[in-house]
Amino acid sequence: MRCPSISPLFACAFVACADQKISSTADPYLSPQDADGDGYTADRDCDDGDPWVHPGAVEVCDPYSRDENCDGVANDADPGLDPTSASLWFPDNDADGWGDADHPGVYACVQPTGMVADQTDCNDTEVAVHPEAAEVCDGIDND
Repeated sequence: MRCPSISPLFACAFVACADQKISSTADPYLSPQDADGDGYTADRDCDDGDPWVHPGAVEVCDPYSRDENCDGVANDADPGLDPTSASLWFPDNDADGWGDADHPGVYACVQPTGMVADQTDCNDTEVAVHPEAAEVCDGIDND
């Protein structure tokens, strides 16, 4: 490279810089960064400020309805929800506050309508029959 005679040091430095190609792989300031250190760069991570959120993360129940695995849905709406992070709910068909003992239950982050956390109702079709009901002499096991 031939440098102009005016201000040779400046001219050489300017020309040398002008001859270089900018490469995003060569400059860490231009390449995608992983701000939260979860192994996923900002161009692939839906929240690069949170290390618990990235593609492939386990979807768990959280109070913020955060989409941990970056699939566009969160908590109960995500079919990939880890059931161990959810609560187990049982139908309460007679609305007495006691769940159906014969139902396997469903996992959900938020209590579904008509469901309770209990499954000790031996007759979920009779409101007067549940574990704390008063026993009366009527031929039915009320409690």
